[in-house]
Amino acid sequence: MNSMLFSSLTIAGAICGYLIGGGFASGQELLQYFASYGLKGLGAVAVSFLIMVFCVVNFLTVGKKENIQNAHDAFTYYCGKKAGSFFEFIAFTYLIVQVIVFFTGAGATIAQGFDVSPFVGSAIMGVLVIITVMLGLRKLIDIVGSLGVLLVVMVIGITGTFLLKNPSAIIEGSEQVATMSNILQPSKNWAVSGFLYMTFNLLGLAAFMPLLGQKSESQFENVFGGVLGCVAFCGTIVLVMLAFLTDIGNVGTKLVPNLYLAQQLHPTLASFFSIVILLGIYTGCAPMYWNFCSRVVPENSKYYKPFVIILGVFGIIFGSILPFDVAINIIYQIYGYLGTLFLFFVIAKFFMKKKSGK
Repeated sequence: MNSMLFSSLTIAGAICGYLIGGGFASGQELLQYFASYGLKGLGAVAVSFLIMVFCVVNFLTVGKKENIQNAHDAFTYYCGKKAGSFFEFIAFTYLIVQVIVFFTGAGATIAQGFDVSPFVGSAIMGVLVIITVMLGLRKLIDIVGSLGVLLVVMVIGITGTFLLKNPSAIIEGSEQVATMSNILQPSKNWAVSGFLYMTFNLLGLAAFMPLLGQKSESQFENVFGGVLGCVAFCGTIVLVMLAFLTDIGNVGTKLVPNLYLAQQLHPTLASFFSIVILLGIYTGCAPMYWNFCSRVVPENSKYYKPFVIILGVFGIIFGSILPFDVAINIIYQIYGYLGTLFLFFVIAKFFMKKKSGK
């Protein structure tokens, strides 16, 4: 029983770890997709939760039932060979697009935390990632990756503390945000926003979750761990969203809202949190960049290192120019609609299996 519980907790942790990236840790994606709608954002969270539970549990259980070994098998199972290859390619392009968003997030974090140009942060993150991928320093990623738990704890602690300072301001903030035009939104409708928030993550989840489910000991662990991970993730979203609403007039003007909350609590805490966010971005960014580069150019090729450097430099330049909020708004919307197409295949496959009794 203890081992089963531990396995379920591991699955739940992996789900949260995968979804909590630079956009989440900074708070910018939560500001746009949820807090920008006031208390209607709770409805958006509910929409995201329902889609997330259905897809995550489905991905995990199918991974074990169908013995899925890689992302190609997962996309082929849901969409067939041709459409599956298309969605696999889209998921592949998402790797490099996310790297650019991460570079942009690093620039915004250092600019807000230390009052320097966004290019400095993008360049520092870019150089670290390029060196890591070029030299194959994966152990360094593993070491720093353990700070992902600290990142989650700090986000919950900072937003929870800030919320407790003035919880009565939530209603006022919900009314005020309706008059603010400076906060970007993925849609004018809160339900569509909640829908897109989960669908832009869908292709990545489809590539990762079945493999995780295939390695579990039982389907009970997949179901329980999947639901638990969804509850924990969406519960954190609600906490952060409500904290933003208590000071939405200021939070809505920041590229890194969570860092602003930390700055209001204590300057030293804010500096430390800036570093933790950057390490969180690094541990998410480096594996994605390595995965992309190694699939385009083999690591043993003489062109591998030049490719890593040249592409990385372009990523730094583009990432430092593109505003963080705009990057999240545009890029995540595009992949959200592409993920919506894939969701139709997932739902169709689910009902086809139900109808056939398999």
